[in-house]
Parts: sequence; C-alpha cells; structure tokens
Amino acid sequence: MSEWKRPENKIEITGKLVRDSESKATSKGSITMFTIAYNHTKETASFFDVTAFKEYDLRKGQLVTVKGFLKQESWEKDGKKNSRIKIIATSIDTGEQSESRQEPEQQEEPREVF
Repeated sequence: MSEWKRPENKIEITGKLVRDSESKATSKGSITMFTIAYNHTKETASFFDVTAFKEYDLRKGQLVTVKGFLKQESWEKDGKKNSRIKIIATSIDTGEQSESRQEPEQQEEPREVF
C-alpha cells in the first residue's frame, strides 16, 4: 500500500482591500485582519478574509498579494452551525519595500478539513 501524503494547502491571491486593515496586540504579538476583493470580471468579485500574525497598516483600495494557507473555522450561534474559510497569511506583498515579504514569527498549522 502506498503511504498517504497530506495535500499541500497553499494559496496566492492578489486583490484590493475593501476597508482599512485592523490590528490588535495579543500576548504573542500583533494580529492584522482585513478583507480583499478578487475581481473575476468587472461585474463579479469574490471576497476573502485574511489574518496575518504581524502588524500591517493597509488602506482601503490598496492592492496586495497574499501568500498563505486556507483554514476553516466552525462555530455555532443560536443553534445554527456556521463555518467559513479564511486565509492565514505567511507573506504579504504591498509593493512597498518596508512591508513586503515579511514572514510571521509564528505560523499556525492548518487543521484537517477532510
């Protein structure tokens, strides 16, 4: 029998911020959260929530390239089960030398989704 190998969980996407990023300090460092829009056509877009374990000051409309992995979150509210998939950023390229391609100090391991 062949050995099962975990499939790669990687994503790279370029999009524009739909609003300014929000950063907060934790006991383990800073976390920045933002949403980007990826335009399929002039009329259609997909929206992706992104979490980075580093502080970034990103502005609405700014074009960024995010590299990272997908993570599914599940929760229950008012008896209804909910879930979403977000991007955990391992690097963010803003086109600016000072903030591009900075790796986070600690990277979360992706949870099994299968």
